[in-house]
Amino acid sequence: MVNGSFVFGLDGDGPDVFDRTVAWAVDRGITTATFHVATPYPGTAYWDEINGQGRIIHRDWRLYDTRHAVFEPMHMSPAQLEAGYWRAYERFYSWANIARAATNHERVLSRCKHFGYSAAWRKLGPAWDLAIRAKRLNVTRPVIEAGLGVLGRQKKIEPSPREPVMLRTVLLGSFAAILVACTPTSSLVDARIGPIRGAAPAPDYPADRLEPIHQIVGFQWTGVAATDDGRVFVSFPNWDGPYRYAVVELVDGVQRPYPDGQWNRWPPASTDLDPDPAYRFVCVQSVHVDAKGRMWILDPASPGFEGVVPGAAKLVEVDLETDRVVRVIRFDPSIAPDQSYLNDIRVDTERNVAFITDSGLGALVVVDLNTNSARRVLANHASTKAEWGVVPKIGGRELRVGQTPGGPVPQIHADGIAYNPADDYVYYQALTARTLYRIPAAVLANFDARDSEIASAIEDLGPSVMTDGMDADAKGNVYFTALEQDAIVYRTPEGAFRTLMQDEDLAWPDSLAITPDGVFVTTSRIHQTKGFSFNGLMPGEPYGLWRAPLPE
Repeated sequence: MVNGSFVFGLDGDGPDVFDRTVAWAVDRGITTATFHVATPYPGTAYWDEINGQGRIIHRDWRLYDTRHAVFEPMHMSPAQLEAGYWRAYERFYSWANIARAATNHERVLSRCKHFGYSAAWRKLGPAWDLAIRAKRLNVTRPVIEAGLGVLGRQKKIEPSPREPVMLRTVLLGSFAAILVACTPTSSLVDARIGPIRGAAPAPDYPADRLEPIHQIVGFQWTGVAATDDGRVFVSFPNWDGPYRYAVVELVDGVQRPYPDGQWNRWPPASTDLDPDPAYRFVCVQSVHVDAKGRMWILDPASPGFEGVVPGAAKLVEVDLETDRVVRVIRFDPSIAPDQSYLNDIRVDTERNVAFITDSGLGALVVVDLNTNSARRVLANHASTKAEWGVVPKIGGRELRVGQTPGGPVPQIHADGIAYNPADDYVYYQALTARTLYRIPAAVLANFDARDSEIASAIEDLGPSVMTDGMDADAKGNVYFTALEQDAIVYRTPEGAFRTLMQDEDLAWPDSLAITPDGVFVTTSRIHQTKGFSFNGLMPGEPYGLWRAPLPE
């Protein structure tokens, strides 16, 4: 077995170094590989060189783990360096490249050994991580080592028809050992980690309690907001499919552009006297009504994820009494960089502060609604980033771009967010991830707090469902759209996960809005859209708005 170790980000590296390195390693039959981001450690000559050039951008030592870019590379951006690092891992350990590298060996047994080591090294990574979290390495490690050792002890020169069977047995046995070791009881359905395995706890309500509110064909929506007196709003992102309005209010089954047609006109008509994108909805992702009854519309302004339209990223407040825009908070590139995608918003009305996720690059944005000032935080913290090795399985198949075998998995960063007034915490999670985090709202809202101080207050709450939208109710329950389970789940104040509702109609449950009348949820069918479908077409099935009852 040959293990290769590669470092990215040196001064001679450009954006093409990642793909070239992976291709070189695969072509030479390297069995396993570890990749690293160049990291200048204090006390080294490398540190003296980079620091002397003023290129150090972070001094949070927890980021000095060879996975984060802590300095400005010479020929690429820090974001490009980190993205390339993760892409190298994903591509090297794709099934196609594992098989391709294995063919460099002449003997069938050697090919089996290569395939077995590579597959176990990374393809069992999520289960291995589960074993670490469960503190069961003392059980799983000897089993895996013994299993892989079976291949290493074989002395036969002639290939045997049993070799592929033996390989399969070793891999399945190793994986089963991890699952068994990590299972605290005889049942795989556990209130805490059950949803991670795709076996969510039994729902509180049967599927027939899921109430259809509205459906639409052709026009994809994502966000939903609702008021306590029964008004409901939805938002449509300006992505791949047909596009007409950014925000509408549903009135007796009719879609009314909100707050008016002028705001919903993008691109602007040639006759528009004021085509300023700050006063047009360019690509709205989410809508939210806060506890004071204020309507917030978040516009990341990145149509088709092709980059932020200059001057267009913004947060818009609408007075629900007059249905008129009363405030526009514009975000400059320091808050909404070109490849950012401001995704969701929740508001702490006591402090008058808004919390926003950036799913494009991975960060949180905090907005002081008293002064209209904003700051971008945790842009280089692991809690806001997609997790390596996580492959979503939604609608019965892996979520990969173009649905090509071994195709890239979308790296969707900090996405869902909820402010829980019951415990005064902000909960958040990346979409391509299964770990939940929270932070005291008082810390996150403090504009004087340094990034390192904010990071030190983060709590890792452990395994969660893969989620797109989050919210919280007055009792302290935190709700999640569970993409892999076609469900809505919630986390109780005691930390246990429960399933509120599960139904195949919840096809990519996207956003949540909680009122005394229940939990509103949109279905956006993202896994069936052009970028992820086999035929490159948008779904023909309707997008739905549903309502589920609150827990009793």
